[in-house]
Amino acid sequence: MGSHVFGKNSHTQQTSTSQYSPPDWARGLFERFASDASNLYNNGQGGHAYTGQRVADLSDMSKNAMNNLAAIGGQFNNPYLSSILSGATSSQNNLSDLASGKYIGHNSDFQTALNNGLNDAATTINSQMSGAGRYGSGANNAVLANRLGTIASSANALQYNQDIANMMNANGQIDRARLGQLNGAANMLGAQSNNAAAQLHGGAMLDKNAQDKLNSNWQSWLDKDNEGWNRLQLLKDAMNSAAGRYGSDSAQRSVSGGQGWGSIFSKLLGK
Repeated sequence: MGSHVFGKNSHTQQTSTSQYSPPDWARGLFERFASDASNLYNNGQGGHAYTGQRVADLSDMSKNAMNNLAAIGGQFNNPYLSSILSGATSSQNNLSDLASGKYIGHNSDFQTALNNGLNDAATTINSQMSGAGRYGSGANNAVLANRLGTIASSANALQYNQDIANMMNANGQIDRARLGQLNGAANMLGAQSNNAAAQLHGGAMLDKNAQDKLNSNWQSWLDKDNEGWNRLQLLKDAMNSAAGRYGSDSAQRSVSGGQGWGSIFSKLLGK
């Protein structure tokens, strides 16, 4: 018979223990499980350290791609490419005098052609004056000076404009040649970079495949190393599913015993 403690706000602690045992039909399976587990442990089954390769080496394609990218990056300091910006191109070497304006007003071929034209004009004027009986006269000399001066002035003005145009064209050709070299170098480096990037992408696929194979081999090794324990776990899961949990557990709970006298008398009197 239990004891009662009267008094306001008094408590008692009670401990209850529940015992769970497997059913009789499953007891042999649990005993076999314990025996097999002990044998596996004593025989050193599972738990070994994997000493194989875990990280795949880079493929040759990836290595080549990275080497090419590094080499391409170094080309930006290539002396030849730097010389394109600071050095003379073939066009500049061949056209430098013309581009500098050296020949403006100093074109010997033009002077020769102009002198020949003036001589022809003078011969024609003198012949006309001679036919008129005025050769050697003041009028003859005046016509010569005027006509030859006009021809020379017009020809020199035209040649000056041509010399300026030639100078500008020479500078433009030099600039286009240098820009063409720069664009050619940039296109070459860009094409090489794109090719190396494509190689790197392909190499990454090969590297992933190699890593997947290593991971698969590692997992296969783990499965084999723990084969006995994995099979035993299947048996345990099946037993627990069929027979339920077993063992024991304990729990404590507080029971309030502080009932007032008025409440107790009310219960005794049925009120």
